[in-house]
Amino acid sequence: PLQDRDAAELARAGVPLLADALRACRDARVIVELKVNDRAFGRLVLDTLRRADAVDRVCVGGYGATALRELRSAEPSLATSAALDEVRIALY
Repeated sequence: PLQDRDAAELARAGVPLLADALRACRDARVIVELKVNDRAFGRLVLDTLRRADAVDRVCVGGYGATALRELRSAEPSLATSAALDEVRIALY
């Protein structure tokens, strides 16, 4: 699983850091898909988005609502998609 890999191993495989990807796509709108669903990870992602001055050009999505709720609470202007449970509530 990806979560078992460290940053050095991912770098060797050609996977960029989020900050590097945002820098490379400075003029583009970007979708960031979260694969970790916890508050601390949401805060880490938000910190990276803020340091890259990318909050206004990123939409963050993820299957779980915990990290997304943390992002929404800390940065209401950040675009986010609905988490899986939020979609279920909206549709059914």
